Amino acid sequence: MTRLRLGFVAAAGVLLACPFDQSLREYLHAQFWQPFSSWYSSPPRRTGKDLSKPYAGMQRSLPETPLGRLRLAYITQQPNAAAKALAEARAAGLTGRDREEVELVAAKLTMRFGDAKPPAVRKQFTDFLRTAKTPEFRSEARGWIAHVYYEEGNHTEAGKIYIDELKRNDSNLSRDVLLDSLRMNFGHEGGQQMRDHIEEYFDTADHAVFAIQLVTTPVQIRL
Repeated sequence: MTRLRLGFVAAAGVLLACPFDQSLREYLHAQFWQPFSSWYSSPPRRTGKDLSKPYAGMQRSLPETPLGRLRLAYITQQPNAAAKALAEARAAGLTGRDREEVELVAAKLTMRFGDAKPPAVRKQFTDFLRTAKTPEFRSEARGWIAHVYYEEGNHTEAGKIYIDELKRNDSNLSRDVLLDSLRMNFGHEGGQQMRDHIEEYFDTADHAVFAIQLVTTPVQIRL
């Protein structure tokens, strides 16, 4: 019994001298060792509050104005009502931010309910970017261009837009949205498409670092 008591005392002394470090739990989680995690854990140069302003057409307002009716039709996903409200809003002579919101909603309606091919949809968003000045609307338009690329299967161009957007201080796309988009686009190790198009990522240092980090990790740890 004396030896057993001494053993308990010694063990208690070790525990008191070396308390458990809660921070080690992160290293024990398999996701920490995923190759993708090491890149996005500390994205550089992204500062400020990570909150998104309302996207175009998503701000709730009373439908007493042309823009209000367009917002309501868009939120409730009524294509016919939205087309009518869009024509009314365009004819209302809106200027500045309101006019930009109308045109961005128009591009989103084409993407969601129109029968235009992806290149035509991308062009509508790209044309919007040429004249738009509202930062949150410009950011949203870039995100939709990336989404159209992804839907086409062009993960390379989609991914590069998401990478760039993550590093913009004026982005209106939250960090979580962008990281989810990158994970959806690339998985955790880039996939065969990234390997097939690896040269295309060497257009900028940020793209190259991202691609190399994903494709050079030899073992994928399964969650």
